[in-house]
Amino acid sequence: MRDRVDAPSLNAARAAPVYRGAPVLGALADLRYYLLCTLVRAEGAEPVVRFRIAAGVPIRSFGVFSPEGAAQVLAGPGDYRKDSRPYVETRAFFGNGLLTSQDEVWRRQRRFVAPLFSPRRLESEYVPILVEEAARMREDWRASPEATADVHALSVAYTLRAIGRLLFGTELEDVLPRLGPVFARANGYLNARVTTASLVPRTWPTPTNRVGKAARRDLYAIVDELIAQRRASAGEGGDLLGRLLAESDPETGEPLSADEVRDQALIFLLAGHETTATALAFTVQLLARHPQVQARVQDEVSAVWPDGRPAGDVVRATPYTQQVLKEALRLYPPAYAISRYTAHGDVVADTVIPPRSNVFVATFALHRSAQVWPNPLRFHPERFDPAEVASRHRMAWLPFGAGAHVCVGAQLAAAELTVALAHLLTHFAMVPAAEATVPPTASGLVLRPAAPMPHSLRRR
Repeated sequence: MRDRVDAPSLNAARAAPVYRGAPVLGALADLRYYLLCTLVRAEGAEPVVRFRIAAGVPIRSFGVFSPEGAAQVLAGPGDYRKDSRPYVETRAFFGNGLLTSQDEVWRRQRRFVAPLFSPRRLESEYVPILVEEAARMREDWRASPEATADVHALSVAYTLRAIGRLLFGTELEDVLPRLGPVFARANGYLNARVTTASLVPRTWPTPTNRVGKAARRDLYAIVDELIAQRRASAGEGGDLLGRLLAESDPETGEPLSADEVRDQALIFLLAGHETTATALAFTVQLLARHPQVQARVQDEVSAVWPDGRPAGDVVRATPYTQQVLKEALRLYPPAYAISRYTAHGDVVADTVIPPRSNVFVATFALHRSAQVWPNPLRFHPERFDPAEVASRHRMAWLPFGAGAHVCVGAQLAAAELTVALAHLLTHFAMVPAAEATVPPTASGLVLRPAAPMPHSLRRR
């Protein structure tokens, strides 16, 4: 395939090289249908690349592909905000929760939410629930014919059950069949809105808008139903929603409004299950195809928890398992890109980003950059030995974002993944049930497998 990235000028503060794409559609089709390949190809050109969206379309879109650029966009003093097209569309659909909010609204929500993810609560209250749900996942797998099942489907069920109990304090068995299709429609709608050259108003009755409106209505109905049930129950309880309903802002003394509670619940439901399910599925695939690494993880978790029931600080207790998880998240970061908007422009890597530009840190491409990671496509957990980590730029690995808006649930996600692996590997070996490795796709808000991922359990 021909190289579509123009050579940059050599000025001190130069114009960005341009990924032109097709003559009329520009990079639009490539970004919509071949996003991951497009990001990897563009990363080989320069630290900053401008994507020409389509002929005559004034939208400015820039990809950032270096750790230094990521630090400037995500954690620097510039005016980068969550006003990019992906954030605007996600906020309109899912509400103004912690993932999508900014400024004082975000600061107020962060004051409420951060204490809910304290290490003490994680160890004493959340890990026991994760252990129970991981055991259910293992039994579901063993109950499958010949112990073969789609590991991604099992991962989604595990994370949804876990987040249902952690967030709503209840089982989600009744709504599981409804949530999957709703999230699929939501992803399709948002992908179409974000990768369209010109947006029609959301109120226009186009086929895409009708799909989005119906998906949003169904999702809100499910969450409102769960919130109503939680409000009707007595006591605060240990779940996140009960605490959000009961607690007050430590600075103002005011509670969250009904809309804020719903927005937080929606964001937790989205970010708390899809991202972790993707990470778990690809980690299993990697371990199944690297039996020596799998055996070393099994030895570690069996030594720490001989009874197969993880407890306490599960992350700190399993240093090698954490290296494996970090390497899996490097190769398959669920948040494949992190977007921002700059109203006033900036200079990144000696490259001018004009005012009113959409800017995204291309996490997937950065994690696979040969300029940052030697032999980047190799699965090599030793990259995350402490000495190796210390030698790299701190923004070379960004699965949970960076800066003030780094994911507040990162430790919960790590615990969720660790507990699942510990339960599976204490007694069983995981083997692929098909020859081909399932690749990732980015057709929605998060990375996901492009096809079912059949794997088998074999007793050790």
